[in-house]
Amino acid sequence: MAVSVTYQQLESGADEKLPVVSFSQGKVSGVNNGVDWNQTSFKVFKRRSGSENDKRRNWRIVAARGHVLDYVGYNYGDQASKADATSKYMVGVLDRSTGKMKAYDAQLFNLKPWVKREAKRPAAAINGNTPLSTREKSDRLIETFGSNKQKRAMHSRLKNKISEDSIHKAATTAAENAKELPVELDEPDLASFQLLPPSNKETLIPSEIYRLEHIVSETLLEDLEEKGKALVDASAEEIEKWKKEESHPHFVLEKLPLSPGKSLLSIKERAAVLAYMTVLMQLFITRKRTAQGIPVLTEVPHSIKEHISETLFQETSTASGRSQRYLTKLSKSRIMIHLLLLALHVDGFETMLDPLQKDTGVSQTIMHRYVRSLGGKTKKIQDKEKGGSTPGAYSKYQMQLTAPLTIVTRNTGKPAKHKRR
Repeated sequence: MAVSVTYQQLESGADEKLPVVSFSQGKVSGVNNGVDWNQTSFKVFKRRSGSENDKRRNWRIVAARGHVLDYVGYNYGDQASKADATSKYMVGVLDRSTGKMKAYDAQLFNLKPWVKREAKRPAAAINGNTPLSTREKSDRLIETFGSNKQKRAMHSRLKNKISEDSIHKAATTAAENAKELPVELDEPDLASFQLLPPSNKETLIPSEIYRLEHIVSETLLEDLEEKGKALVDASAEEIEKWKKEESHPHFVLEKLPLSPGKSLLSIKERAAVLAYMTVLMQLFITRKRTAQGIPVLTEVPHSIKEHISETLFQETSTASGRSQRYLTKLSKSRIMIHLLLLALHVDGFETMLDPLQKDTGVSQTIMHRYVRSLGGKTKKIQDKEKGGSTPGAYSKYQMQLTAPLTIVTRNTGKPAKHKRR
């Protein structure tokens, strides 16, 4: 039977799409043990938005109530399916009597189990004694897992309350625990740590090659609105003061005051991206290995700290079998790649590399390698203020990202022989 297909839009509007769900843990099956599993109810929740320019008007939540578990899926934020960025989904409804099929736009939702959070329980007594206070619990954690500096501070505070024997016993326990700590980390798993974010090499739009939401989501940018507002509202005197004190990165200061440019982002979004880049730059130049003790991570919202720890820190196994996230060389390479991509989104996919080199301390050769790995191109620009095109003039380099994407791979064969003149 020949089938003719026609494209149809939903009556609710052109922006509406049919939800297509997939379960990350479980599936809908038939009747089992007297229970009809097909009686799963689905509901779609839509965000209320009165403005047509609000990007959040297309946010949807799909909830499914089953016999055992409830499931929830989102089309925005970190929990949204990444498949919609590279694929287009449609649902076809076939009328067998006429042989005609109607095709509708669809959107994929990955449903995950939703578990209710239990209420906080009161502190339980240990061995029938009085429940421990917050300070006592903190002291026990420091005694077992704390650093030497934390343990010294704790012992100094408790030296007038406990005996000398107790201090000696605690010091012995700390020394034994220190012996069990790993001296060296295992070799990192390169295959499980992807440096480049998802990309669309066939698109003809530069902003769609490396989408901003694959680097930092809209939800995280909303959490940085307060820090971004300080950049937007900065006066000329404050900007000049920041330049003298060098309290902000050179790349950020050169963008102030913010004004409409080639970027597709609004001023509010650009300010939030610049605030996120400030955090990444300070993280790049730090010498700390773990998230504990890095000052910049203590000043950002918890959602930003969690996102950075999960996406940029590398999870490795120590010699004792424990799994922990560390800021490795691969982590800093990924941070540099994210900085370059964010700079492209801020400047309309043509950005100067010199400010980033000053802020990160990366050499020109290595910076150009990062640009080539992303499929970008570097362009040499003469500085007119320092000599123009005259011999010995100061030159700057500009990074460009054009569509479609072309990544040049290095030749791994023997180097070419140069002829002598």
